[in-house]
Amino acid sequence: MQDATSSDNATRAGAISRLLEPRWRRPLVAGWVLFAVSLPLPTLVNHVRMPTPSGGELSLLDVDAAGWEAFVWALGGIAGPPGVISAVTSLLVVGGALHGRWSPAARWPVVVLAAATLLNASFWPFWVVSEGDMSLQVGYFVWVASFPCAALAFWLRRRAETATTAE
Repeated sequence: MQDATSSDNATRAGAISRLLEPRWRRPLVAGWVLFAVSLPLPTLVNHVRMPTPSGGELSLLDVDAAGWEAFVWALGGIAGPPGVISAVTSLLVVGGALHGRWSPAARWPVVVLAAATLLNASFWPFWVVSEGDMSLQVGYFVWVASFPCAALAFWLRRRAETATTAE
């Protein structure tokens, strides 16, 4: 009985590892999972403050935005053109599903995803700081983490392809 269970487990583990081969698929799948997980998670809290008659401030409302809401807001232009660009970069991670259509030796997916990682990791904190009434939540960081995973996947794919053509 013990051998049958361990054999079944080994068969399942082998099937999963074959599904995640070649090596570049692992970070790509990780990027997709992180991206998907980030959509329902809270990404930012917008603190709406009102002045009080005594001269202080009263926090009236804390608006929590899920990842998908932040995407829609950014795509709608709330953060201006850089926000729209940042929202469009989300399509790069999702577009990783089209990796087979791009030339494996192409350098541009790696460069574009690396630039998107830098943009999204730096633009949003500056925007939040300039707005002053926002704070980032876990969904933002999970979303940003999906970008280097996708970039790593394309870099590993390109490296593997150039290594096979060099042989």
